[in-house]
Amino acid sequence: MLLEAVTSSNCPCKPLKIELLIMTRPHLTQWSVEKQQRLERQLSGYWAADVWKIGACPLVKPEGLGKAYPNAAVRFEGISHSVKIELKYACWKKFTDRDWKADSEGHWFYLKPLINWLSQVAPHINSLLEKGLDEWEASLREFIVASDNARDPRRYVSTLRVIYAVLSLHCLAVSTRADQEAD
Repeated sequence: MLLEAVTSSNCPCKPLKIELLIMTRPHLTQWSVEKQQRLERQLSGYWAADVWKIGACPLVKPEGLGKAYPNAAVRFEGISHSVKIELKYACWKKFTDRDWKADSEGHWFYLKPLINWLSQVAPHINSLLEKGLDEWEASLREFIVASDNARDPRRYVSTLRVIYAVLSLHCLAVSTRADQEAD
């Protein structure tokens, strides 16, 4: 099936196929309570908490970031409960799939500005998927540049794109499964 080809890690045109599916069938990536609950059920223990102490992460070596940043934490605050779940799910997925390295500073430190930005521009939305990625990217670039001219917005936008793609894929998979079960 097309979904299997899209989600297969060895598919060289994966981003293009995902984009095409989302553009041609936008209803498949719409937010729903059921999809949100599926995300939340997958989060447990450390990953379900609203504060992720980096040193306490089960994927971080104690002698690495845990030692370098003993009090550093990602705080999922100031955003709606549903967006909090979306962010935690996407990050959990990327860290536990080892697409993001938990033992490096990068993604941990890109999350705080993303959360701050969302708390200011969209504190009450139900889902990041309520708006198109282009609209979110423009808003995030503007926010990063306005808040700190020394930061290059590309790293933050890249992280946002990954989070958006993870959420879109999840919704697509849930919708496709539901369609297949209905047939």
